[in-house]
Amino acid sequence: MTRTDLDGELLSRARQGHGLSADDLHRIDQHNVLSLGMLADEVRRSVRGPSVTVRRVATVPSAGIGAEWTRMTEGADEVRISHIPDSREATLTLVTTVRAATPETLPVWGFSLEQLTRASWFCGRGDLEALAASGLTGVVDAAVDVVSPTQVAEVFEAGLAVGLLSVEQPVMGDRVLFVEGLLRFLAAESRVRRVAPLPKQVPVATPTTGYQDVRLVAMTTIGLPMLEHVVVDWLQYGPKLAQVALTFGATYLDNVSTVDDPALGRRRTHLEDVRRNITAAGLTPAERTDAA
Repeated sequence: MTRTDLDGELLSRARQGHGLSADDLHRIDQHNVLSLGMLADEVRRSVRGPSVTVRRVATVPSAGIGAEWTRMTEGADEVRISHIPDSREATLTLVTTVRAATPETLPVWGFSLEQLTRASWFCGRGDLEALAASGLTGVVDAAVDVVSPTQVAEVFEAGLAVGLLSVEQPVMGDRVLFVEGLLRFLAAESRVRRVAPLPKQVPVATPTTGYQDVRLVAMTTIGLPMLEHVVVDWLQYGPKLAQVALTFGATYLDNVSTVDDPALGRRRTHLEDVRRNITAAGLTPAERTDAA
């Protein structure tokens, strides 16, 4: 079978939402970076269309909510608490305070699941239920290289959601093993339909390269066509890598700031920059406005 025939067969399977075998994934991973990107782009357009979701996030300052909070939440799709206090009481108070100061139409998300599990005060289901009762919509993400599907299921059972599956440390080895691991994770807990394959932490001594990053995005797109979205964090990775990632299958730009510097002019605000990057990639920007 020629490469063209193989790609056509894999594309047909992707359109049906089928995952690929390890042999197929290994053969795909042998493509050069441009061929891999073209295949991933074809998969994303066939399965998810040309639309790119933009998630504007108002992040709660570590010093707490101040006079600028109302302005920060204008135009936001969600409010996000990224820092976690040292005690259960302080964490619940923080969530309650943010919820009360935020428009009812905006969901309040907070923390990562691994961040919660490492907190000295966290004891599991009861604390998750208390966070839900305090007004938290859900946990921002759960790192598949740290937590288990059972722990993710416990979050849902406590009345919270999980925004996406993430990766804490870089995938420095076999990309096929990474995709297979995601498939097993999703088979055990299928309620999370968005994956951010690029790491939340990158060691200074051994950083990943742009080629490694976009190949991982492409392999995730091709190997997991059943996903709702392949996600890239705009704030962490910036416009250059994000734009290239869009052409390698990414469909969701997360964590776009709501705070713009008026001195830069409208054309250089965060949202305008995001839209221009999406359009330049031949795709269509679509802001997220629901509570999910």
